[in-house]
Amino acid sequence: MKKTLLALAAAVLLLAVALFLDHHRDVSRLSSQFAFDTAQKADISYLRVIQQNDTAVLLKTGGMWVTAQDSFPVDTAKMNKDLSYLLSLQSKEMVSSDPARLSEYGLDSNEAKHVEWKTAGGTTYRAVIGKTSGVDYSSTYWKFEDKPEVYNTPGDFTWEVGVHPADWKDRTLSIDDFVALGDTNLPKARLDTPMVDVKIDLNNGNSYDIKGGRTLAGYVYVQDPFRKDIVKLAAGRFDPFKKTPDQLSGKDTGQVAPKQVAAKSAKRTTKVKKH
Repeated sequence: MKKTLLALAAAVLLLAVALFLDHHRDVSRLSSQFAFDTAQKADISYLRVIQQNDTAVLLKTGGMWVTAQDSFPVDTAKMNKDLSYLLSLQSKEMVSSDPARLSEYGLDSNEAKHVEWKTAGGTTYRAVIGKTSGVDYSSTYWKFEDKPEVYNTPGDFTWEVGVHPADWKDRTLSIDDFVALGDTNLPKARLDTPMVDVKIDLNNGNSYDIKGGRTLAGYVYVQDPFRKDIVKLAAGRFDPFKKTPDQLSGKDTGQVAPKQVAAKSAKRTTKVKKH
């Protein structure tokens, strides 16, 4: 009888342990299990993205993010969004631990984006971003830089993480492109004798001049009025400002005479009063 009770007690204990472990595994599966500290975004001061021969390096100086190459301001909204993606990488769903299968997940040398970020305190983190999952198209494959395990994390964002400095630059001026090193068209733009000069008056009282040179390969090279860097705007952006000699002199035959305008306005006014 005593042995029976002991056996029963042991069985109950084993059942309790099994139920506890099952519950623990369920909780683990349902939890987010973020691989990095999601609260450290404000402490990050360095970000580097490498894919094959392309590299983008971003630095935070004086509380502002800039490109390391030329200290050009970074798009703040994009920076915050992409850092959130990186810090929200999850390691709860492992899909492979076989190094030979990395190409299946875009984590081989051809497609992988190697990302490194550092905090102001000097702590460094590294991850490799792969391709979007072909199963649901709403998740992304990734791995730690020095480990073989591949994980699937929520979010389709691999295309967001740019590998060129220009991918990150602020385009507040409606900038269409940036001048690359060795651009052979830049000397031909002749910004010393601008072909177009547009003055912008803002509601806050500030005024800016946008001076553009010759149109080359569909772009007008202009001096950024905020930073004095040379940037490229699509030539079509200046079409609304084009004027013919007659328009500039006020002799444009397509204009309506002042008396006609006044007459039409009076008629419209009369109709409004009549209603």
